Amino acid sequence: MPQTAAPTHGPDGATVQTIGLSNHSPERFLELLRLHGIDAVADVRSRPYARYAKHFRKEPLERLLRGAGVAYVFLGHLVGGKPDDPALLGQDGLPDYERIAASPGFAEGIARIVQGARRYTVALACAEEDPSRCHRSLLIAPALAARGVRVLHIRGHGGLEPDAPRAPEPRASLLDHAG
Repeated sequence: MPQTAAPTHGPDGATVQTIGLSNHSPERFLELLRLHGIDAVADVRSRPYARYAKHFRKEPLERLLRGAGVAYVFLGHLVGGKPDDPALLGQDGLPDYERIAASPGFAEGIARIVQGARRYTVALACAEEDPSRCHRSLLIAPALAARGVRVLHIRGHGGLEPDAPRAPEPRASLLDHAG
């Protein structure tokens, strides 16, 4: 049975949840948000345009959420996993998560997430359902944990999964990650 109890908070009192947009219908996505008391979504996709699930493109997603009384903010330009800035890419042209995590924009984005989590019940949204294959867990969650924020992942079946530190994958596999 999915865990639906209010999450316990991290040491500083803040908890952030994450969710993958995946191939959910708009109704299922809103149901998952309601199930976990989410009242604000931070879109952390670098490019907020879904090829197949057009309802998850930036503008329709924002309308969907606002219509359901859920606040929306786009932060992909700050904490997205596929930055346009060549200084944040490795020699092979792939995103370099260490460089991204050390960038001023990323620090600003993390600060905004932490600030938002003190005011709202926040979910970070990206494309990939499985957090172990997404920069939500590989890049953002460690930065939040370092600031005392607890991170929980809303899974497609409705359950919550606590974030677990993950070893970085080989860089070539990052091509498969959403972000």
